[in-house]
Amino acid sequence: MEDTSAKLDEYKTQLAQVDELLALDPTNAEFMKLKSDLLEVMQLTQSLAATGAQSTTTAVASSDGLLSVGTLCEAVFGEAWYPATVLEAGADAYKVSFLGYNNEETVPLASVRPLSHKPSLDRAIVTEGLVCEALYVVDGQWHDVQVDSKTERGYMVTFTKFGNSEELPLAYLRLPADGSTSNVAGDGSGSPEAASADPTPVATATDDELVVAAPPPP
Repeated sequence: MEDTSAKLDEYKTQLAQVDELLALDPTNAEFMKLKSDLLEVMQLTQSLAATGAQSTTTAVASSDGLLSVGTLCEAVFGEAWYPATVLEAGADAYKVSFLGYNNEETVPLASVRPLSHKPSLDRAIVTEGLVCEALYVVDGQWHDVQVDSKTERGYMVTFTKFGNSEELPLAYLRLPADGSTSNVAGDGSGSPEAASADPTPVATATDDELVVAAPPPP
């Protein structure tokens, strides 16, 4: 469990990153809002610390070492790791539901792991319209996205260059690496609907065209 001090250090790191972005683009409204939200969250956290309040997090492992039911994780489908939620934990397999597709699969224990990244953004600043970066499963790279909405398990985001939408966990989002906040509409070839027409997963993406991995079969 993260203590208050650790959270404050994390917020300070995020604030420093935002300040660097503002130095490049001082009038950027998105970055100004990020800074304001971070300062507000830091002030709230400090107030809670003063009254002795402690933050809590949900345990992700049971006493037998298995991931607990409801835990966000990554599970193998084809040759890639996709974000999923643990539905059942058995002696030799997990039953999981993949984010964005909601199909349920039973997979061996070795094919399920904790999320490969830890959250670097506080939920308080991840709001509709936020421009940030997101991890794309197919190529393992970070791309510019815009947050569309909050979901029960994460966030719906649109990859601004390619136009495809994905449901991703908070851990797959981070502050942008540069000052770009442009949105470029995709041509539809990377949409989940287009991907579902050909159920064969694709493992590569070019600079000019992002190929969306096919969703696991229903």
